[in-house]
Amino acid sequence: MSSFNRSVSFKQRAANVGSPRFSRKTWGSRMFRALITIGSLFSFFLAIGCGYVYVLPNLTLAFHNNESRFSNTNSSTSACDVFNGNWVLDDSYPLYNASDCPFVEQGFNCLANGRMDDDYLKWRWRPKNCDIPKVNVQRALEALRNKRVVFVGDSMSRTQWSL
Repeated sequence: MSSFNRSVSFKQRAANVGSPRFSRKTWGSRMFRALITIGSLFSFFLAIGCGYVYVLPNLTLAFHNNESRFSNTNSSTSACDVFNGNWVLDDSYPLYNASDCPFVEQGFNCLANGRMDDDYLKWRWRPKNCDIPKVNVQRALEALRNKRVVFVGDSMSRTQWSL
């Protein structure tokens, strides 16, 4: 019976955390798993970063060159806030005739439906502390040439106003 106890205690000692056989195997596998995890994370973030720069260069420029679009007309300490401003009368408006546009629904064409005045068409939004330039239509159309354009939440769609 005493020899049986010795063999049991020997097996327990071999499987003990402090034994060399146990710690070498687990240390190596833990290190291997850690290297695989770190390498995978590094590769993932590298692929995402390269994809962001390569696939979406126009979007990158749009986010990083946002300050150059609006010119500050007042002091340099105040920031341009497009949501804070006033409606101003602009005689260069309207930019198009809604009666000639086939995409405007009949119910929303005020002039064709008998409205006499057109003063409501000459108002434009002017943000405080900045001047937003008019859209260069030729440049916008060139940028969108051979691209697919999707209007999400288009206010001209029939389902927007249906009950």
